[in-house]
Amino acid sequence: LHCYGNEFSIWNCSYNISDDSSSCAQSDDAAVFCMVNTTEYSNCSDGDVRLVGGETENEGNVQICHRNAWGSVCDDSWDSSDSNVVCRQLGFQPYGSSRYYSNYFNTVNNPPFVYGRFYCYGTENKLVDCSWNSYYLQYCSYNEIAGVHCEYDAYYFYLQSYKK
Repeated sequence: LHCYGNEFSIWNCSYNISDDSSSCAQSDDAAVFCMVNTTEYSNCSDGDVRLVGGETENEGNVQICHRNAWGSVCDDSWDSSDSNVVCRQLGFQPYGSSRYYSNYFNTVNNPPFVYGRFYCYGTENKLVDCSWNSYYLQYCSYNEIAGVHCEYDAYYFYLQSYKK
C-alpha cells in the first residue's frame, strides 16, 4: 500500500497484489490509530523557538517551529548547552541558563514532539544548528518536555527591545 496523505480514502492509494502468499503473514498486518489533529499552524519559520508556560518572558517549556507549526522538544539528553543555545537564539545570552525536564512549567495541550535529543556545544546560534536525533521521539512520553530559564540583564534587554 502506498499513500501520499492527500487521498480522500485508503481505497484511493496505490497498491500491489501479490500471488505469493508466503510473503505476507499475519504478523505483517497494518493498523491505524486515528485521533483529532490538534496541530497549531502559525506564521512561524522552521527553526524558530519560543518559551511557553513560564511566569516571565525568559522562561518556559521550549517549542520549536517545524513545517510551519509549533512542536514540543523532548527532554531526553537535554542539558545546559542546549538551553544556552535556546537563550542565545531568543536574545537572552550571554547571561547563562538553567535547563528543566518533565514539563516543569506544567503546560497542557502540548503540541506533538518534533525534535529530540539535541547535542549542542553551546556555541551555536540556533537550536537547529545543533546535531540532533529524532529517532528516539517514539520513546518520549507526553510529559518529557524540555524547558529553560534564561538569565538576563532586564535593563539591557529593555533597551534592546526599545531600539527595535
